[in-house]
Amino acid sequence: MSKIDIGTLVKSYVDLRNELDERRKEYQELEAKIKSELDGIALEVMSIANDLGVDNFKTPFGTAYRNTKTSYKVLDWEEFMDWAIENDATHAVQKRVTKSAIDEIVDEKGEIPPGLDLFTEITFNFRAA
Repeated sequence: MSKIDIGTLVKSYVDLRNELDERRKEYQELEAKIKSELDGIALEVMSIANDLGVDNFKTPFGTAYRNTKTSYKVLDWEEFMDWAIENDATHAVQKRVTKSAIDEIVDEKGEIPPGLDLFTEITFNFRAA
């Protein structure tokens, strides 16, 4: 049986862990740079689409299309909860606001319940051809 050098094993482990940490950091920096470039391209495509009044572009390389997301942000939990209880709308509450229930309420009543704010995010998504 060979003699195990614990110092060598610990050094190898620490060296490999440090290398992994360094490579992870390098990748995260590269990822952030590329994501920033992607965001810039998406904003440029959205600007062109807005100027042309279109919602999508189909190219031989893929399709870019407008995507709209909406959500509700609670501004005042107490006010919203009072409203939900008074209007028998507690189904609209989890630990967060239930988007589909709020959408139904807004469609039915024509207004956002008190204590909420509407957040809409429009992006362009890309799908390869």
